[in-house]
Amino acid sequence: MTATAMKTEEIIRALLASGNLGDVRKGECIRRVHALEEGLWKGRFRIAGYAVEQRSLVVLSEMRVRGWLWENGRPHVHDRWLLATALPSHYPAAMPLVRFLDKVPFNPHVVSRHHLPETAGMPPELQEYVRNGNDGLCCYLKGSEWSPKESMGLPFVYAQVSRVLVGYVHGEAMSLNPVARDWAIRHADQLPLGPPLPWPSRDQWAAAPTAGGEPEAIDWIEEDPT
Repeated sequence: MTATAMKTEEIIRALLASGNLGDVRKGECIRRVHALEEGLWKGRFRIAGYAVEQRSLVVLSEMRVRGWLWENGRPHVHDRWLLATALPSHYPAAMPLVRFLDKVPFNPHVVSRHHLPETAGMPPELQEYVRNGNDGLCCYLKGSEWSPKESMGLPFVYAQVSRVLVGYVHGEAMSLNPVARDWAIRHADQLPLGPPLPWPSRDQWAAAPTAGGEPEAIDWIEEDPT
C-alpha cells in the first residue's frame, strides 16, 4: 500500500476533474463523507488519510462507535476503530472493500484470525473473505445487494458498517466469526450496544454538495438518534 500526502480537498478536486466517470463518482462520494464528518458525524467519524493499493483508492478513517473487542480471552466493549476502505478502479459498479486495522472487532461479520470459521459449505463470496487469513475484513452487505445507485455510495458503506458494529445486523449460519455470532445470540438483550452513525435526513442530504439528485430507497432518519 502506497500512502499519499494529499489532503481531502485536493483528492476531491483531482477526482472531480478526471475524465473518468468512476473517478468523478469517487470524488462526489468523498465530498459527501467530508460534509458528514464536519456535520452530522462530527466527533464520531473522520477521514485520516489516503493510500493507493492495486489500482484502488484506499480511504483511511477513524470511527467512534461501540462494538465488541476480543481481549484476554473474552469480549470487551470498545469504541474506536481504524478502517481502510478500498474503492476499486471500477467503483461504483463494484462495492468497496472494508478492513479494520489495528483493532479487529469481535463480530459475526468480521474475519478474525482468532476465530476462523469452517469454509466447507460456505458460499464462495464468504470464502473469499476468509481465504488467505484476511484478518479484519468486514462483510457489511451481500455482493448481490450492492448497487451503483447514489444511495449506496461511500456514506452508506460507513453507516452500514457502524450498524454492523453495534449489533443491528446479526450473523447468519455461515458467519465469518461463529464464536462472535453465538455470543451475540446469547447476549441479544444487550444489542444494539449504542447508536450507529446517523443517516442524513432529506434536508441534510440535499444540503451536502453533489452533482447528483436525491438518492433512492433510503430509510430516512429525521432526528439524530444520539
